[in-house]
Amino acid sequence: TEFLEAEHVDNEAIWNKVAGELYSYEELLAHRDRIYQYYLPQTSISAKMQAYLQNVTADADSDVQKLKAIEQHLQELAYSDTPGALSEQIEDAEDYLDYFIFENPYGYCSHFSTAFVLMARAEGIPARYVHGYRIPVEQTGRTTITSDMAHAWPEAYIEGVGWIAFEPTPGYKRVTSWKTYAQKQEEMAAAGMLPGTTPTPEEPQDAPDVMEKEEGR
Repeated sequence: TEFLEAEHVDNEAIWNKVAGELYSYEELLAHRDRIYQYYLPQTSISAKMQAYLQNVTADADSDVQKLKAIEQHLQELAYSDTPGALSEQIEDAEDYLDYFIFENPYGYCSHFSTAFVLMARAEGIPARYVHGYRIPVEQTGRTTITSDMAHAWPEAYIEGVGWIAFEPTPGYKRVTSWKTYAQKQEEMAAAGMLPGTTPTPEEPQDAPDVMEKEEGR
């Protein structure tokens, strides 16, 4: 999270040194412009939703904190496989948010991901809706994919970082790590998951005082 919230200032010299052979610095800026063009369209919300969203993100000091606040808030709503058909009166994003949040605040992954994307865009943050499969990670290297693994989730664009997945659907946990590559490598080495490494032994813990437990009954 600290890495996501850190300020990432564009540096043409560093970009050219690290990735200049693949993409020029001008191509990077053009790519970013396209992201804002396609994934941050004008998103109108009602005055009631503006006040509601302002309250949800009141304690947020950065875009990442706003996204986490929206994610947590949606997670606190109710999940349902049978939310019913959407109201025929819904004609645009503004109508959908008002209906989902204020009238029918439950549904499944598609409903929550759509709400997250619209709320993020209303906060000026590029966001997109992703539909795919939520596949459990196994050590065997082979996993059987079934239709009940189908899932939808939102992703938000953070400048200097890229697209970050979020999980607003109640009952689901975010499976995409926000840790840096170095942090992941360190954890894998401590767990003995890298070649030539052994698990770090756990710190010994004092045994509970049986006499104290007996006396406390």
